Amino acid sequence: MNKKTTIERTENITPYKELLHGAKVLKRISKEVPSGSVYTELASMVFISLTYEAFLNHVGENISKNGKWDIIERLPFEKKLRYILLELEIDFSKEQEPWQTLFNLKKFRDKIAHGRDYSIEAKETFNNAEQAEELLYKVATLEWQHHCDLKELDDTFKKIEEAIKIIDDKTNFPKKPLYSASMYPA
Repeated sequence: MNKKTTIERTENITPYKELLHGAKVLKRISKEVPSGSVYTELASMVFISLTYEAFLNHVGENISKNGKWDIIERLPFEKKLRYILLELEIDFSKEQEPWQTLFNLKKFRDKIAHGRDYSIEAKETFNNAEQAEELLYKVATLEWQHHCDLKELDDTFKKIEEAIKIIDDKTNFPKKPLYSASMYPA
């Protein structure tokens, strides 16, 4: 006779940490499998942009009083960020790092999310057909592909982690590692 077994558990999920971890996994895959890596690099960059928005929601919800975050959460990215930085008394300039990277990342994310058709026009003179074929591909790349390389990913990771640390250091939240040992290896 089989006895029924019930297992109950509660797991706390922190979306920004999951997204950041996913971005790291995709970056690792890009290094390991260079063929077609522009797409894993793109996905990693999109995950990074979603990470910071999820982080703002995490912080905003925890520092706001009287349900105020329900209203603020719907505001544009910059207003949400400014609200949080003001509440935590953090100096801010869009032209300084790491904030500049955040705004560039937001523009990148918006280009992907709200993509529109466009034309790429290029005129080059080549010495031979082989050179023409090789260089034409480099000329006719998609606008966002210029952001999808491992160096830019590494730089963006550093800036995002720095921005998270600046805000996290000003909160009174229990300090937990950004990446936990229980996560799958990045």
